[in-house]
Amino acid sequence: SKVALSIPDRISNPQATQYLGIFTWLTVQTNIICCARFATVIAAYLLGSTFLGAITVRLFPLTFGLGFMLTILYYGLDHFQEENMKKRKQGATIAPFCEVAAHLEHGSALPLAMLDACTLVADGQRPGVENLVC
Repeated sequence: SKVALSIPDRISNPQATQYLGIFTWLTVQTNIICCARFATVIAAYLLGSTFLGAITVRLFPLTFGLGFMLTILYYGLDHFQEENMKKRKQGATIAPFCEVAAHLEHGSALPLAMLDACTLVADGQRPGVENLVC
């Protein structure tokens, strides 16, 4: 959603993103880390690999903390800030779905982290929805 729906960084934040582009943002970094771990969870399940399963269990605290923090901090500190609301309103002429993009980028992290916590399994077990513990 950052690339497809949001206001391009070259317009909204050219100076901040001049060196790393979209990778400047903690949101993008967090989403990449969480997606990589979730892909590893799926690979561990499909391959039946206890090694990959153990890696995913060890990485869980990192991805849970990042996902939990991303949603809470975005809505607590950034989304309702007057300056950012004006910026999104002005950017709607360039990217009409920039508001939706902001919600997709930040709002999905907490529910997905909670779902991941409910499906986390101990070492030696195969991950999957059938092991739901919540």
